[in-house]
Amino acid sequence: PPRSTLFPYTTLFRSRQKCAPNTEITVYACGPEKMLARVYQICREKRVKLQVSLERMMRCGFGICGLCALDEPGLLVCRDGPIFTGEQLENVRDFGKIHRDFSGKTHPI
Repeated sequence: PPRSTLFPYTTLFRSRQKCAPNTEITVYACGPEKMLARVYQICREKRVKLQVSLERMMRCGFGICGLCALDEPGLLVCRDGPIFTGEQLENVRDFGKIHRDFSGKTHPI
């Protein structure tokens, strides 16, 4: 299979992701958000269900500070997660693109 220097594990996942027709599978993933975004893309292409465990900076831990918010639709990792389905991530614009520091400032991944 083709190798990717940035995503060796997602390349391996893509090449091994074969199953019998009409077999329903779900992928469970955790790790760096950039990698999870790639796994999400592969699962969307293959129409495979996905659940990911997200990590975001959390200051308060119960939904008041908003530091762990996922831009559009405004889900909070501390309150609504940390486990999210592929369907929940469908409209999240910043998934796999940014992280926030403790002050709330965004940085590209």
